[in-house]
Amino acid sequence: MVRQEQLVLRALGFDLTVEQPQPLLLNYLHVLRAPGNLCELSSALLNDSAISSACARRPPTLNAAAAIAMAASMLRITLPNRWWLIFDADEDELAATCHAIADLYDGSVRPEVQAARSGRANEPRWTDLMEQTASGVVDDRPQASASSDVKL
Repeated sequence: MVRQEQLVLRALGFDLTVEQPQPLLLNYLHVLRAPGNLCELSSALLNDSAISSACARRPPTLNAAAAIAMAASMLRITLPNRWWLIFDADEDELAATCHAIADLYDGSVRPEVQAARSGRANEPRWTDLMEQTASGVVDDRPQASASSDVKL
């Protein structure tokens, strides 16, 4: 019965294989010559993001890059300028994925809170913060917790 279901799904064009972002993350970290603490934190963030349907709908390349971006921000590690372009990540999509991962740490997000956050007009843009981190210009505020206020 399972074989027949798979045949029907293949005939209808359903993709039955899913590429996982973890192997990509390891390759990205190797290319960036990331320190151990960045590897550990980005891996933890990526594993946590696996429970999010918002992250599941995004390409694994983007999820891996977002985990690195968030971990580098939290650890205040400087990465090369516009490093995400090496991994074919779009700047706006990367920022949206970072926000989706950060939302996991806000606890249960009610639908009305989610709708209120959709504009994000008053929050700092992840892309601005990524460029500050890459250029070595980082503010002196205390280290951020894993929330939507995480600075990149």
